[in-house]
Amino acid sequence: MGVSQQTASNRILELVELGLITREIRYRRQRIRITDQGLAVLRKEYVDFRRLFEAYDRLTVTGKVTTGSGEGRYYLLQDKYRTQFERILGSTPFEGTLNLRVKGREAEKLALLESLDGILVNGFRSGGRTFGDVKCFLAAIREKKCAVIIPLRSHHRGIVEIISRQRLRDVFNLDDGDLVAIDIDVGSKV
Repeated sequence: MGVSQQTASNRILELVELGLITREIRYRRQRIRITDQGLAVLRKEYVDFRRLFEAYDRLTVTGKVTTGSGEGRYYLLQDKYRTQFERILGSTPFEGTLNLRVKGREAEKLALLESLDGILVNGFRSGGRTFGDVKCFLAAIREKKCAVIIPLRSHHRGIVEIISRQRLRDVFNLDDGDLVAIDIDVGSKV
């Protein structure tokens, strides 16, 4: 690595203190493992480098259909969101989302998508409650126009939320566990 033993040891100690790796000392050797927090830092770096060095027009993400909590319906019923989504989709969206669970490489693609600008859907205040900003990207499933939405304050990780003017589960006869590929226009502008 081109550094002294002392420099390498000090760097390992720094990474342990930051919680990025764990170190297990054994007789005449040590075992070093990356933590979940360390893996998250590496994934972010990976996404940042991909964004810098690779040009994207479209991104295809594949995930398994999963039942959501029903929150999408609640938010899509809010007039101030719905009118903005109507402008983006060119029609009134169905009052619910299609949710895809993504893992592994597909989750890395989602992280890349989350790092891009997309189309901003402005948040608002209503009834003493704050509704946060959302960004979205125009997309298609088997040439059916839709949009991927990414709430900027979401706690859902590994889930792609999709809106369309129709209930996509019915359009494509989808059940939980079915694989769906969505083609996303990463340069989406309205």
